[in-house]
Amino acid sequence: MLDEMVRLAKARVENFRTLKGLALVNIFEGKKVDDGYHYLADIGISVQGQSANDAWRWIAHIARSLGVRVQVQFSWRNKEGAAYPGEGGRFVIAGHD
Repeated sequence: MLDEMVRLAKARVENFRTLKGLALVNIFEGKKVDDGYHYLADIGISVQGQSANDAWRWIAHIARSLGVRVQVQFSWRNKEGAAYPGEGGRFVIAGHD
């Protein structure tokens, strides 16, 4: 999902510098596949992997900055230590598009 938000942001901004300021994640213009980066060949940008919590923070930031609506439904794993084992949840960012 973070990759999709980076793609959306790239389509809406003028240049890589603006994208880098908006994304708040480590991105690289061009192909980079070390240090946890993966390459999005369709947009020529490499994105560094994030934990689920950090990825959601950046997704929410990009969505709010661009004014787009994002809705994510998820389930907690049914394992010891999970906040709500086996239950579902939802995050929503209301956009103005």
